[in-house]
Amino acid sequence: LDYEQLHGKEISFNNVNDLYGAVALVREFGSQIVTAAIKHSTPCGVAIGSTGYESFMKAYEADPQSIFGGIVAVNYKIDKATALEMNKIFLEIVAAPCFDEDALAVLKKKKNLRILKSVSS
Repeated sequence: LDYEQLHGKEISFNNVNDLYGAVALVREFGSQIVTAAIKHSTPCGVAIGSTGYESFMKAYEADPQSIFGGIVAVNYKIDKATALEMNKIFLEIVAAPCFDEDALAVLKKKKNLRILKSVSS
């Protein structure tokens, strides 16, 4: 996994372990728009959608309690609407191939949130 950290505090070993799992899970779905949420090495929400927003909301709604403090990996560009929903809960990491500028501004409001942009597939 090759990511550029755009924001947040240093990544811990547990974060890296969960990130690997989330990214591997996302890759299982090929080119479908997918969101994977992992916490303590356990998937707590995985969903495909017609948009990134729909995918994230479905993944969140799968288990709105367990996703708290989790790692979210996606295979789509995060937009402002999705970032606003992500910011409603505590997440350790949001990892994506890219972010809208407005989405980054929203996500960066959380001081410790680690925002990761993939720099290779």
